[in-house]
Amino acid sequence: MSGSIAQGTSQTHGNTHILHFLVRLPRPMEDVWTAVATPEGIGAWCTAVGVLEPRLDGAVSLRGLGSGRVTAWDVDRVA
Repeated sequence: MSGSIAQGTSQTHGNTHILHFLVRLPRPMEDVWTAVATPEGIGAWCTAVGVLEPRLDGAVSLRGLGSGRVTAWDVDRVA
């Protein structure tokens, strides 16, 4: 699968650093959402998910990558 990634932006708030990228993929939105916003989807292409609370400020933990909080959540649009 190929796609395009627009120029990213970054923000710093104290000790918090945020990177934002818009990725365009030639797939139906439902397929992309499943791949990036569900434990099964993330596990299939990235790493096992220990915790994923699908909501704003929900906990997330990815094996080998770390843990944190969900900072944006809009079903079928932003995760």
